[in-house]
Amino acid sequence: MLRLGSTLAAAGLALASLATPLAAQDFSVEIFGGVTFERDQDYSGVDYPMDVGDALGVAVYYNGYDSLSPNLSFGLDLFGTHSLYIGYPDEYIDTVSLMAVARYEHAVSQTLSVYGGAGLGAIWNTYDFPGDRVEDIVPGGQLSIGGVYSFNDMQAVFLELRHQRGFDDASFDDLGGDTQEYHSTSLLIGYRHSF
Repeated sequence: MLRLGSTLAAAGLALASLATPLAAQDFSVEIFGGVTFERDQDYSGVDYPMDVGDALGVAVYYNGYDSLSPNLSFGLDLFGTHSLYIGYPDEYIDTVSLMAVARYEHAVSQTLSVYGGAGLGAIWNTYDFPGDRVEDIVPGGQLSIGGVYSFNDMQAVFLELRHQRGFDDASFDDLGGDTQEYHSTSLLIGYRHSF
């Protein structure tokens, strides 16, 4: 999880460094974290239960598409999860995904809004166990719904429910072709800063 946190922290700093160039250009930057519920994961044909894990992410969105829809935004989302196998305390799955996301947000009141989003991209799966670690990158997607509370035009907090799934199983050639599916549902809380 330290490597995942370091990677996402570096990405967050890189996104934050864009703040000045993005000013007044219809961009927003988000940072979020929470818990992920991996449920059972199939490993080479056998379902193994997963414990509740950690989730952390950063994203940048552009919402200057007024001619298309003032409620529509497009962005890049970097998201990571870390979950242990139940009964195998030294074995876990780490994922890092990069998704292109489209999101539609609807204002319910002056301070509250709700949104739905969908994304496509890649998921880097790492299976770590005593003495070794294997990894693979697979195509994947995500769906999300959420609610936003805005303090003002620039600052907001949000709560999101996100489901993410790999379209293919990760294949680990170093383990004789073993395969690992990936899907998760995460409950996230975050902060949005708009420019």
